[in-house]
Amino acid sequence: MKVKLLGIAAFVLLAGCSKAGNVDLKDATVDDVVKATVNSKTINPGQWSVSTEVISVEMPGLPEQQKAMMSTMTKAMVGKKQINESCVTKEQAEKPPTEMFSGKNGAGCSFDKFMIDNGEMNAVMKCSAPGGGSGAMTMTMAGQFGGDSYDIGSDMTVSGMGASPAGAAMTVKSRSTGTRTGDCKTG
Repeated sequence: MKVKLLGIAAFVLLAGCSKAGNVDLKDATVDDVVKATVNSKTINPGQWSVSTEVISVEMPGLPEQQKAMMSTMTKAMVGKKQINESCVTKEQAEKPPTEMFSGKNGAGCSFDKFMIDNGEMNAVMKCSAPGGGSGAMTMTMAGQFGGDSYDIGSDMTVSGMGASPAGAAMTVKSRSTGTRTGDCKTG
């Protein structure tokens, strides 16, 4: 898993958030969330600097040998900030690409909760494994946002990974911040 994917998830979810219209959904499909936020004020177009940091990776239930192998791989991610610069056009800001967050047509994802209220957001999204596999992913996100910035913390738990024993899971805690730094750079 790449740190960049966590930043994209936060950025795209926020792209549908409204500062003016509040949304409070429970047991909602991805389509429900899209419909509830389609006319919302989105993030402001311009040059954005997005910082994503993996705060911790926990792997309860894994045998020690698997945990040691995973720990070696995750050490390169934990505590390191990845910063990406990108231009968000007016068209992108008005119509966020929701499929980047949950896949085409929801791709087995739904929201236990999706709330945006006066600059705060709180969401719990669950996704089943593609192709009907036994794995699952739950992502909890909470934080503040506005047209020119956001600060979101997330916990993503993946269970039923490949040949992992029953009860094994991996939880990744991360933080993503974004700031509009001005107009898009030319060239």
